[in-house]
Amino acid sequence: MNFIYRILIASFLFANTGLNGQVFPYIPTTFVAPYEELVDATPAVTGVWDDPEFAVPLGFDFVYFGDTSDVIYQVSLGAMMSFSPDVYGSTSNWLFAYSSDLVDRGVIDDVPVSPISYKTEGFPGSRICKIEWKNVGFYEEYYGSYATTNFVNFQLWLYEGSNDIEIRFGPSDTSLGAGLHIFNGMPLIGMVENFNVDAYVYENFWYLSGPPSGPKVALSTDFGEIFSLNSLMGDPADSTVYRFSTGITPSQEVLNLSTRIQVFPSLVSSDIQILVKDLLVKTGQVKIFNSLGQLMLEQPLQQMGQRIDMSAFMSGLYFVSVQSAGAVFTQQVFKE
Repeated sequence: MNFIYRILIASFLFANTGLNGQVFPYIPTTFVAPYEELVDATPAVTGVWDDPEFAVPLGFDFVYFGDTSDVIYQVSLGAMMSFSPDVYGSTSNWLFAYSSDLVDRGVIDDVPVSPISYKTEGFPGSRICKIEWKNVGFYEEYYGSYATTNFVNFQLWLYEGSNDIEIRFGPSDTSLGAGLHIFNGMPLIGMVENFNVDAYVYENFWYLSGPPSGPKVALSTDFGEIFSLNSLMGDPADSTVYRFSTGITPSQEVLNLSTRIQVFPSLVSSDIQILVKDLLVKTGQVKIFNSLGQLMLEQPLQQMGQRIDMSAFMSGLYFVSVQSAGAVFTQQVFKE
């Protein structure tokens, strides 16, 4: 329970919300993609944690609300992040990747079981810094019933060059519902512009509101209402991705793989064909996941395309993921 958490509690007020003519500087989209845990990632924290503060080096410059930084910091409970190392005494811009009071699920036995780690992947000019909160529990459940049954998995992705942001969700158990979350009984995801912690004010807080499968962006301009916002009406399902795009194309223009890659047929009896339609797509990986997000096959992407034998796969839904130069294209196919 750190200082920022205490002042949030102390400053609880009420006010109205709305867009008020303001323009959100990102293009928000919601889609489904297989959740893949980080492998060989660097630990951000060690031991059992509660409200940890840590720094993650991105490996590249990232622009967020006009500020440029190559480091992101967790500065408060949950996954409240900032690109400024000192959030006191001045204004800074925050990113609420997933705002609830999170805790290591090993807190009862004092054995860490909820790692937070990070990894930067890709080629210079189009790298992605990925931060993962794995198997994390909820302090409200721990404090209220001395249990850590509920959990969530999620990742924050920051894209070099485009400055796009993605928040990706994996398997979870949030059956306790509103009892897990301190912000009006809902998970709070959004972006805070010009936040002055000492004065309890921010200029704009853009947050996701409505059904987690297709939320809209809402705006708050009054810090006092932060505990009464109508944010997400529940936790995002496994494989949900929230993407916030700037519309900027990185210097290596291979991001829009949807126009450069074709996967067919969608109803598979034996083989699928991956067609590369643009010579700019030179290297990459092809991965096939089942409906549970388990990796079933991985092989290098061939510049001239390739055929993959799925005859041994069981019937069901699969995700074919093509990754190249930091971009990802995913196509659903159904194996007969």
